[in-house]
Amino acid sequence: MRNSNREERKLIQFGNDVYVLLSSEELKRFNLDSTDHVMVSTSDEGILIQPLSHQNLDDSSKFEDEIDRIMNEHDETFKGLVDR
Repeated sequence: MRNSNREERKLIQFGNDVYVLLSSEELKRFNLDSTDHVMVSTSDEGILIQPLSHQNLDDSSKFEDEIDRIMNEHDETFKGLVDR
């Protein structure tokens, strides 16, 4: 990954959900705001968060189905991250 930057982040729990906060600089760098969508990909090596272009969201039901599939498939991994 070119021009990569690594920063430690704390997971924040709010109700039953857990969040990772992005700085305003990161939002500006990737032209994101709080209403945008991102793709969360997981592997044995970790978690990757990537901006989605607006054109990729034309079929939001496919996007939601994919997110549901990922969440169900990796439910135990996400729960393990919360317990850290």
